[in-house]
Amino acid sequence: PTPGLLRKGADACLATLHGQTGDPLDRALFEAYLRRLYHASDLDEKRTVELHQVHGGTPWPSTSAWRPSASG
Repeated sequence: PTPGLLRKGADACLATLHGQTGDPLDRALFEAYLRRLYHASDLDEKRTVELHQVHGGTPWPSTSAWRPSASG
């Protein structure tokens, strides 16, 4: 695959399946694959999370800004 996400996905897949003798679609392997893929990827390439920072570095809206819902 070409460089970028496809290459990272292929590399994560090969690393996850290396040495596996069982079912390659075993659900337990998906977590390892996704961890490798996300670790190799810049999930906030455009730094949009920084745009949501307010005074003091607290993400906006802060969880304290939400009122609890009325419950019976």
